[in-house]
Amino acid sequence: MQLSFSSAPEIVDQIIKLQRQNLRKFLTQEERATQGFLYVEHEPDNLKQICLDQPAVVARDGEHLAGYAICMNKTQGGRVPELIPFFSKIDLQNYEDIPLSQINYLVCGQVCVDKPYRGQNLVGQLYNHMSLLRPKYKFCITEISMHNKRSLGAHYKIGFEPILEYLNASGERWQIVAWNWNSQDQGLNL
Repeated sequence: MQLSFSSAPEIVDQIIKLQRQNLRKFLTQEERATQGFLYVEHEPDNLKQICLDQPAVVARDGEHLAGYAICMNKTQGGRVPELIPFFSKIDLQNYEDIPLSQINYLVCGQVCVDKPYRGQNLVGQLYNHMSLLRPKYKFCITEISMHNKRSLGAHYKIGFEPILEYLNASGERWQIVAWNWNSQDQGLNL
């Protein structure tokens, strides 16, 4: 498995294709419960711009995209309408008495692993590669639906900690989680 950062248009097209296969609206209730799901459907041209600013982490098995993690910095907060409330909530939070609005953080705008590659800790490997950005960013932050137990478990295993739980506009419970890249025990044992 080869991990890298990429903003190549053909890679972004592969991300969009894998994303669409895993959107909550296209999965059965059983698939959502056992395999997890994606909530946000990125517009291709917009995602290409996001990746030009901060390349995505991709895992490739030969030419096949096995998984990805979309990286977004603070300036990207307004690019995806579904994520605007999330970015707004981040800057109102503290982490260990540090106002998040005063630090440089990276947001994982979405992480996904293709079905044949699940159960191989690829989410951990994607985040471990993403942590190479820690000289630039103090935290990695993301939000997860409380219905997405598989994703919550994967993020807790990596070292993400909950910083806020809230109800979205449709009444669904979400959790914002942060991974402190500057803590003494930072890093994955993969």
